[in-house]
Amino acid sequence: MNAKVGDRIKKGQILAELNQDLMRAQMHELAVKAESTVLLDFAEHAVKDASHKLQAKAVLNERLIEAGRSPLFTDDEMTDLKLGVVRANAELRKVREDTQLCKLRLATHQTLMKQYVLESPVNGIVTHAEGTAGVTIEPSTVVLTVMDPTVLSAICRVLPKDIRRITRGMRVEFRPNAHLKLDLDPIYGSVLGFSSQAAADSDNSIEVHCELHNPHEHIRTGTFGEAVFLSPVVAKPNEPAAAK
Repeated sequence: MNAKVGDRIKKGQILAELNQDLMRAQMHELAVKAESTVLLDFAEHAVKDASHKLQAKAVLNERLIEAGRSPLFTDDEMTDLKLGVVRANAELRKVREDTQLCKLRLATHQTLMKQYVLESPVNGIVTHAEGTAGVTIEPSTVVLTVMDPTVLSAICRVLPKDIRRITRGMRVEFRPNAHLKLDLDPIYGSVLGFSSQAAADSDNSIEVHCELHNPHEHIRTGTFGEAVFLSPVVAKPNEPAAAK
């Protein structure tokens, strides 16, 4: 683990690494097999040797026949020699396929190695860190959580009578509560969706989920305020649209 809760990190920074000893050993073995030419050289030599024997004995039989003599090698022997050439070529193809398979497995291991190093996908702040060196991590275990402070999630409560005026994708202006006396500028975002049920409040308000852009990070998580839903006109991020 190379990060702890509260650390500010940069995109691409290495946050944690898994033990890579076994994977590296397997990759080394595959690399040696992929680069070795011993088996390939032996198989190629076997093909040449079998082909040479077949050709030499076939020529000798032909010369004997031309001279009016009986062939020295029987048909069964010549058939065995031909099968020997076939077997040698089959073994050569297998060695080549095995070598190619080793190269493909090596490439796969190199890709998997990237999963043994956890890099931050964004500039942000570590909000959760779990685990220490030597601890076994099960699949799907969350070991680190990084929050991007430039993108915030907001839950806005809207009365049922007003909810029909709000649509997904509608722009939102978030204004921090004036009583906080922080003199903060508003930030802007858009509506993502709605809760399936009304909140358990006396006014039966419905939760509207929004995503807000906070490029200057001047709004912190947990800040309360009011949301103004704006008409869906084209506007650049962090620039107000006309009020609906």
